[in-house]
Amino acid sequence: MAKSTRMTFCSFCGKAQNEVRKMIAGPAGVHICDSCVSVCKTIIDRELSDGAESAPKPSSKGDSRFNLLKPAEITARLDEHIISQD
Repeated sequence: MAKSTRMTFCSFCGKAQNEVRKMIAGPAGVHICDSCVSVCKTIIDRELSDGAESAPKPSSKGDSRFNLLKPAEITARLDEHIISQD
């Protein structure tokens, strides 16, 4: 059987099959070129590395972003600033 001579285009950038090194076929006639795959990989890598640095790391005692005080500690702190708060 003869190979199809139908020209395919990248569904993302629109480049023709003969303008790129590799064209990958997906379902329902969708195609992506090697250049767009490279761009997508760069975007994903950047987002994953940014997300890993900015995400708070869980501690063994719970969420360390909050310094929760016990009621007695709250009373002691308020006593420093408010007279006769009881």
